[in-house]
Amino acid sequence: MIQIPGYQIVREISSGGMGTVLDAFQVNAGNRRVAIKMIRADHGADPAFRKRFISEANCAILEHPNIVRILDVRDEAGQLFIVMEYLSGGDLAARIRAGMSPRDALAVVRQLAGALGHAHSRGLIHRDVKAANVLFRADGAAVLTDFGIAKFRARDETITESGAVVGSPFYMSPEQAQAKSVDARSDLYSVGVLFYEMLVGSRPFAADRALAVLHMHIYDPVPPLPENLKAYQPLINRLMAKDPSDRFESAEVLVAAVDRLLATSSTPEVDLSQPAVDTPPAATLTQDVRRQRQFRRALFAAGSIGAAVVLALLSQVIPVPFSVGGKGDDPGNSEGKVISDVVDIENGSSGKNGRSLDTESPPSLSQGDKNDPKPRKKENFSF
Repeated sequence: MIQIPGYQIVREISSGGMGTVLDAFQVNAGNRRVAIKMIRADHGADPAFRKRFISEANCAILEHPNIVRILDVRDEAGQLFIVMEYLSGGDLAARIRAGMSPRDALAVVRQLAGALGHAHSRGLIHRDVKAANVLFRADGAAVLTDFGIAKFRARDETITESGAVVGSPFYMSPEQAQAKSVDARSDLYSVGVLFYEMLVGSRPFAADRALAVLHMHIYDPVPPLPENLKAYQPLINRLMAKDPSDRFESAEVLVAAVDRLLATSSTPEVDLSQPAVDTPPAATLTQDVRRQRQFRRALFAAGSIGAAVVLALLSQVIPVPFSVGGKGDDPGNSEGKVISDVVDIENGSSGKNGRSLDTESPPSLSQGDKNDPKPRKKENFSF
């Protein structure tokens, strides 16, 4: 077992390409339980890796309830390690596997946004927001960890060789995937990927090869959520917009948007895909709006069929001086023409003549006829 002066090592928590995380007690601090992150010895001799490791210590200046607390930074005989608070609540990856409710997912997004907003305000971009880097305290608070590849905006420095891609491919923003300059909005993209994963249980983009995943982040559209989660699609779309200028301007703006959603007692109806002054596109209409439109279509269809029946009955008693279908149509087929138009409306098509139902009324009810002594005024039927 590894020996570190002043610490009693209990067990190894995890091990990866970067190094090892140990469960330990800090003897000179009242046997406080801590986690120690040690860099691999073969990496410790590499200046680039040493620089990356030391950069994580910079988050010690970030005191925020949703950022891991750094307690000590050591270099013992060439062995680098960081001592952090021990987080006993597991990681976000485990909670995703177990299944999360939308409100729980939103709560995590809000906490991560608060943590990132604090880091961004001090010039620090995380650049590796992912499920494995989100841990939980015993009280359930989400905590952002592993600032190992974080970069200060104010410095013209890179953690690895210039032009290299740094981060986790599954959560990487399009600009980061192309090794372009990144800002705070790149972290928000990663939060969007996490939010999708928390809702659905799987990542939005997945492939066998890392390059294929990066290509998806750069070029593929945001996958649609399942029908029962459609209300959250606008938030996903804005977080994961390909162009950083289409995302939330800052983590603080994201926090405000999530607070509005959390304040709703039922399915959220807040459109976050566009500024509040804009009309949401048809693809992002809420379920209530769609139901209202379907109801109006049904009323219109019922009225049209009723009109057809009345005209059919009148034609048996009173000679009708005009054709329902308009000039050139067969007067004997007027009822079938009206019903055909109604079916087209219900099917969402534009009718036989290719007219748009959103800009013109059905010809049988709005166009009039040369034989009609009082042509009807053209109306606009919008559904």
